[in-house]
Amino acid sequence: MEEKKLAIIVPIYNVADYLKDCLNSLLKQGVPEKELQIILVDDGSTDNSAQIAQKFVEKYPNFFELHQFENAGLGAARNRGTRLARARFITYVDSDDIVAPNSYEYMLGILERTGSQIITGNVHRFNSKKEWLNNIHARSHLGDFENTSLKEHPELIWDSTSWNKIFCLDFLKENNLYFPEGVLYEDIPMINPAFAAAKSIDIVKRMVYLWRAREGSITESSTDAKAVLDRITITEIALAGLKKYNAPNEILDILYLKSLNLGIISMLRKEKYEYISLERKQELFNSLKEYLEKFPSDTLYQAKFDKLIYFDKVLKAKTQEEFDEITSKYLKNEIGFSGYWNDAGQYVLKSDYSDLEKIVTSDDLEIHPKIEEVVFEDDSLKIQGYFYAKYSDMSAPENVKILGISALSDDGNTINEIVGEKRNFENQRITAKFGYNLNHFVKDGADFNYDYSGYELKIPLNHLEFETTNSLAFVLEVEIDGLKFEVPIKNPISGDKPRPKVGLSNAQVFSVSYKTDWSLVLSLKERSVEELYFSEDGKELRIKGNATKIALKSGKTKLPLKLVGGRVMISQAVQEKIKSFDKSVFHWWQFITYVNGKEKSIYYSGFPKNFQNDSNLEILFSNNGVATLGISYLYPLVEKLQVEENVLKLAFSLKGWMTEATKVQIVADPTLSMIWETEKMNENLYQLSLPLTLDGFSDKEWLNFHVRLTFNDGYQTNELLRWGKKEFALKNEWVSANGIGWFFRSVEQKEHGAFAIKRTADRVFQEKVGNLEYVLQEKYQNWLKEPVLNDYIMMSSFWGRNNHFNDNPEALYRYIEKNYPNMTTIIVLKDAIRSYPEYPNAKIVSYGTADYWYYLARSKYFVNINFTEPPRIKREEQIEIQTMHGTPLKTLGFDVLGDWKDSTYNEVLRKMVIGIILLSQVIGWPTMH
Repeated sequence: MEEKKLAIIVPIYNVADYLKDCLNSLLKQGVPEKELQIILVDDGSTDNSAQIAQKFVEKYPNFFELHQFENAGLGAARNRGTRLARARFITYVDSDDIVAPNSYEYMLGILERTGSQIITGNVHRFNSKKEWLNNIHARSHLGDFENTSLKEHPELIWDSTSWNKIFCLDFLKENNLYFPEGVLYEDIPMINPAFAAAKSIDIVKRMVYLWRAREGSITESSTDAKAVLDRITITEIALAGLKKYNAPNEILDILYLKSLNLGIISMLRKEKYEYISLERKQELFNSLKEYLEKFPSDTLYQAKFDKLIYFDKVLKAKTQEEFDEITSKYLKNEIGFSGYWNDAGQYVLKSDYSDLEKIVTSDDLEIHPKIEEVVFEDDSLKIQGYFYAKYSDMSAPENVKILGISALSDDGNTINEIVGEKRNFENQRITAKFGYNLNHFVKDGADFNYDYSGYELKIPLNHLEFETTNSLAFVLEVEIDGLKFEVPIKNPISGDKPRPKVGLSNAQVFSVSYKTDWSLVLSLKERSVEELYFSEDGKELRIKGNATKIALKSGKTKLPLKLVGGRVMISQAVQEKIKSFDKSVFHWWQFITYVNGKEKSIYYSGFPKNFQNDSNLEILFSNNGVATLGISYLYPLVEKLQVEENVLKLAFSLKGWMTEATKVQIVADPTLSMIWETEKMNENLYQLSLPLTLDGFSDKEWLNFHVRLTFNDGYQTNELLRWGKKEFALKNEWVSANGIGWFFRSVEQKEHGAFAIKRTADRVFQEKVGNLEYVLQEKYQNWLKEPVLNDYIMMSSFWGRNNHFNDNPEALYRYIEKNYPNMTTIIVLKDAIRSYPEYPNAKIVSYGTADYWYYLARSKYFVNINFTEPPRIKREEQIEIQTMHGTPLKTLGFDVLGDWKDSTYNEVLRKMVIGIILLSQVIGWPTMH
């Protein structure tokens, strides 16, 4: 057979859903067919993968070939393909992945020029929804380097996958570099020694390979003992290979630490560990301890602190039972951590599970960034958010310093250092939310302080360079506890605040978007644009730029406007045309101009400007930066909103035809009979004063306010009240009044945002910084010290969902009410938003409220309360009763195992079995086994 240029080995096993995409990607590599040998190795697939492969062979017989074997594993399939290869170069592809277009043409061109034995490229992960940078390969592909080596670039140890590389086939054969068979993670013991053996390596930062993230793949689903044992095996093989080719100790240490921090124990999951047999756990204990004993002590000490504590305990364990306890505790996040500053001014981490301490390194701290608001302001991009380093001390401003801001191009290279305003500020909310160990709920304050985690940046748009890139990302250079980090500006909160419309600066249009990994991206959309603005007195609409013609456009209709000395004139004829519209539709007219005969948008960056007519409202506003004239039907609009002494003061305006109404009322909801009178303040303004009481609103959770207008002729209409374009302090905010939480919502699906109020239990304290933690840590802890209320019983039915209390718990309540009148029943509902006379002598509380935590602490008896709620501490004298919906013969939910995510399953099963046994003894059933 004639030697080809490139052999592509594609092992196949049960990938029918993905195989076509994979093989089609190999046809888009820019390499002539005559230079390709694509070897498909079917490893005993039981679906129709082989049939799909055969169709490609039949369609492209000159370079596709199919070989079928009994199932022997991925390593064996790759090795068979290697032995079948007849080419100068070879590469490997997993059959559920995709090779980026023209990657092989690009990489082969470099290899042929440099004469290197290996070339490696960057990798992205992807699934059906998105694509993102793979963090492991981001650590290994720091730039473009040719004719280099592992010694010069030890970070290559992180790049241990075979499919993002092309090898010289003779190099692999001469060094006997094959994949181990019968183990998982077979790439590592082949790739790491290959790097050490290679005299010359090329590294490209360009993304060449898309690695699919899917459940059910071998590596994604392997989280049992075999995964850990295989990790140990392949790491030892890789270490032996590195030593064979004289890799320096620095390289060996990187692989050691990689196996400790990202391998081995990370393969275990708490929900699966409990089901590993005792024999397998013993094998796991023996192998892991033997492996750890080979580590140099100084290398082991460099492991991440949380991992170090675990491995240190394993080394000291003498029995499998000790190992089991240690591993369970670690996997369930039951180990607590804290930090302190020693006399030498060094920040030290410690644990409540070990005497071992460690002076913190950057590897011990994990950065978590968030973006909360982004605006274009004063020719700058203003970004506000927070970042915290897990386990760090950010309690004082001197512990946190923002050193600089870098702008990164499309390919991740630094374009320039940015001169802009930067500051960090106090944000106690982050400590309250994230400063607790996962095993610490209600003890004595946060374990870590992240108070100075807030940041604000102001980046001048005219300092940014877009000559060689289409977009820019940003990275902060920060110092935390004396350690330096790079913090990417990424991870926006939901909503509009971190997603601004376009920004205008110096006749340029900028936009903000987010990559699939949620990194913020600033793009330059257009250069040299025309912009509308208002004169200082606000009366004249003017235009900046060189436009000589201007028009309004809606759909295919265009209405020419006049330009007089830079002033935009809208003639009476044009006004008449734009007013003749269907009032049920919100019409948008965009301002356009013409450049070289082509339409071009005109931009506007000012605040919305209203122009009132009798039957419609004209609004000039920015639609993603484009100047837009909105023609809208008139609605009642909120003008003022405040709550004083538990009374809602709501003022709203009427315009045009609505001002002719002789009677103006507010209807809580057209489906309800609640009607409130209003007070007329002037010709256009009306006010409603509404006490925010517990009762008077029935069980209605949402109130959709309508303005009822009655006219002289008897005509009556209900018009939905709207927020309009104004901003209000209470818009989309909570207020606490008379034991109820009142949320003033803007329903954005409706034009101008419909005005609505949501009524829930009063959990407003949870929204305020630290208050929930204060209730749990201070008040709840004090309540636990008070005597148990022996005649109090706390009940709920189906966790109070839908605000219902029924079934067996209600029957128990009725029985207790009749036969034990001295007992006080606390009924828990999801949201108690009225009084409940149907439950006399009972107190109604809502989940999550202060009253809820009070009675959790002090009640003697509990019926169907959520016993597993983490912050709750069960007192020894408290008694829990779980009633049963249906009969013990039902499956109790254990027939849907896929819905059980962790070891909660085992705990609930244990409780259920105990409950059924006790019940059987009470009613005289036969003993259950």
